[in-house]
Amino acid sequence: RHKRTVADGLQDRRWIADLRGALTPTALVEYVHLWTRLRHLHLSASPDRLVWRWTANGKYSARSCYRALFAGSTSAPYWRLTWKCW
Repeated sequence: RHKRTVADGLQDRRWIADLRGALTPTALVEYVHLWTRLRHLHLSASPDRLVWRWTANGKYSARSCYRALFAGSTSAPYWRLTWKCW
């Protein structure tokens, strides 16, 4: 088996040569989707940079993760009925 890096596979579309055997109809559809997504993709030599988009400074925190968990959710005041002391 060939072992390629992503960069090697994308160069001159070499990843296509690694496909073996007959493709099922589902695999053929996935192949076409993958082909269309990768055809204009170019990798750069610059190192990756990870940015946490849920904070202004781009750094991860447990607090920002907890807030992101509830992003877009709504709150209802019905919890008061459950926790109200009778």
